[in-house]
Amino acid sequence: MDKDRTIEEFKEMTDEINDPMDEVARIIIETDEKNPKLLAVVTQDDCETAPELRVRMKPVYDLQPTIVIANKKYREINIVKESGELIASISPEDIIEAKGYRVEMVDD
Repeated sequence: MDKDRTIEEFKEMTDEINDPMDEVARIIIETDEKNPKLLAVVTQDDCETAPELRVRMKPVYDLQPTIVIANKKYREINIVKESGELIASISPEDIIEAKGYRVEMVDD
């Protein structure tokens, strides 16, 4: 938090941000006093506020699907021989296999 900027300035600065927040389970908004008053609790897809307050949630637009492994996001996974020959390409939308190779998907 930057004490030199106003909330209006910060809102304007962030209007064009379209990246989802990572590693945040919830946001708690409260007053800054010895016994803070709870004003709002915001999660990934829901929120509750104190009376006479509202929270507006901005969706992430045109988010490209990703593959997540160990909390890291990938656009695609390519399986390649040491020679550089592409064996398979896996994306969230498709699996492309080279002739003579097969990709097996394993789920729970």
